Amino acid sequence: MLTLLTFLQWGVPALILAAPFVLSAGFPPARRFLMAAIPVPLFVLLAVAAFWWLNREGAIVRAVEERVTEMVAGSELDAAKAVNDQLRRRNELLTRAAENYAAVLAEVRGEQAVATEQLEQEIATHEAELDTMGRKCGLADSDIEFLRRH
Repeated sequence: MLTLLTFLQWGVPALILAAPFVLSAGFPPARRFLMAAIPVPLFVLLAVAAFWWLNREGAIVRAVEERVTEMVAGSELDAAKAVNDQLRRRNELLTRAAENYAAVLAEVRGEQAVATEQLEQEIATHEAELDTMGRKCGLADSDIEFLRRH
């Protein structure tokens, strides 16, 4: 029963370790041979079993380290997604601001065009009044163009 429990818990290395004791219990004449031949391999098997047992704890540590690495990578990915979302929102806000600025600029340019048109009509009306009175504007055409542009 102990052999079965040991085998179930420890596996094949336990079976190898327990086999000499089971054989010596079952076959008393084999005890002398087993006691003479087993100490060195038994020591090696015990060392391997101890290493395996300690290494299993190392495997747990490695598994924990791998999981921590995955969690760190996951949190870095989440942070990158958050930065990406923030940049996307900023881009949308800047796009809306540029559209609003373009609309305001078009409105201001339209108002300036209307004001310029009214000014040119006033100048044309004033020139027509001067022509009807027989007087001429004292400005040359190039001066008038300069004033219209500025």
